[in-house]
Amino acid sequence: MHTVSCFVELYEDLFACGLAAIDRNEFERLLQVQIDHILTRDTSVWATEYVCKPSLFIHSRNSCFYAENKALCNFECSFISETQEQDGSWAVTWDWGRDPEQWHISKNWWKADLILKNRKFYHSMMGDGRYMEIKRLDRESYAGKKLIARYQTNETVSKFV
Repeated sequence: MHTVSCFVELYEDLFACGLAAIDRNEFERLLQVQIDHILTRDTSVWATEYVCKPSLFIHSRNSCFYAENKALCNFECSFISETQEQDGSWAVTWDWGRDPEQWHISKNWWKADLILKNRKFYHSMMGDGRYMEIKRLDRESYAGKKLIARYQTNETVSKFV
């Protein structure tokens, strides 16, 4: 799944720069086939398993992959809204199965990563002013402190926390 997201990024960068060394339509078609193949459409497992969601590939409603996956993108926005925890983070639905001390530390870094990605995806999808109530990040939680320390100078992040 992560390899496909790298190819989506390559696709977007190639055409944003105006490079036309390959057939754009064919590249887009092949990527859509791969995205369709690896997206987890069984949303009942999203809260409990390591899954592939549309936000890995689709970063705005202007994405060429949005139209085919609009319903799943909308579901992901609802999922983000409904599963946010009291401290403003989201549950990490995977673990390493080993190295419990290191995982305990890393899990909180992953929470910070999820906060950024979920909020960015949600706001990019709901950019027409339909902002829902989202809990503010608890600046005193471990994940909140790590997020703030990691991204203190990033103005894009600071408007979300």
